[in-house]
Amino acid sequence: MADNSGILRDYRISDGDLALFSNSLVLAMTRDLAELGLYSVTNLKIDELNTLIDEFQAMPDNEILRTDLSYAIELRDLNKNAVLNTMRSIAVRAKAVTSQGTIYSNELSFTTIPTLPVWGLIVLGGLLAVVGGWNVWRLGVRS
Repeated sequence: MADNSGILRDYRISDGDLALFSNSLVLAMTRDLAELGLYSVTNLKIDELNTLIDEFQAMPDNEILRTDLSYAIELRDLNKNAVLNTMRSIAVRAKAVTSQGTIYSNELSFTTIPTLPVWGLIVLGGLLAVVGGWNVWRLGVRS
């Protein structure tokens, strides 16, 4: 007998072909249960396999998962842009209010919030984390 231990096989089967093959296998095993009983194949084992096949077929395919992921990323980016725009708006207003006679008049960055003390930034960060966590939870519930 030839030594084929060095042969690497990469078996690939599509989801549809796997479902078709496995359903056909279950039907054949049910038909030939008397002969397969010698190999400890029982109705219970066939039912367990059939349940696994049904669970596999109920799962969404890769295209649906990719679409859901793209949608989730798009929602996340929209939320991120809304947060950034709101923060910029607050920073511009704060700069306009405090720019005369303060060190803020020399600052060119509109991405900081110069009028809030450190604790205010911590509270704002916590609020953003809660909103982000809620969105992640909501996306998880939809799945």
